[in-house]
Amino acid sequence: MTDGIKELISKINELEGRIEKIEYMIVNDKISIKGKPNSLSGFKLYYNLSNNFEKILMIGYFLEKEKSFEHFTMDDVEDGFKKCKYPLPANMSDFFLKASGKGWLMKIGVEGRKILWTLTETGERYVEEVMKYE
Repeated sequence: MTDGIKELISKINELEGRIEKIEYMIVNDKISIKGKPNSLSGFKLYYNLSNNFEKILMIGYFLEKEKSFEHFTMDDVEDGFKKCKYPLPANMSDFFLKASGKGWLMKIGVEGRKILWTLTETGERYVEEVMKYE
């Protein structure tokens, strides 16, 4: 077999794997027909998030953009971690404060004893760059 044929077979196998992943996600309602994840677990399967900042921002982004939340709380994000079966950070509030310091999250109020958060424009751009989500 020539190198060109081996390379072609390798690319075909790679494409078949990608198609199987997409089919699985559609059948299991993790992704819409348009190709966008429509659940948090779909986001987990679709995007390879490498750290807790990315996970927190992705969950906030999902809540705001896909679920039309005007804001979210730390509890909302913790619920998202649980739905995605991510281990909870030891100190979630520390990640929120650091993300706020980086300009990714912004406090917009308080409801009862819970702080209300929203992604900043910088946070949205960061998420869209990390996830290549359009």
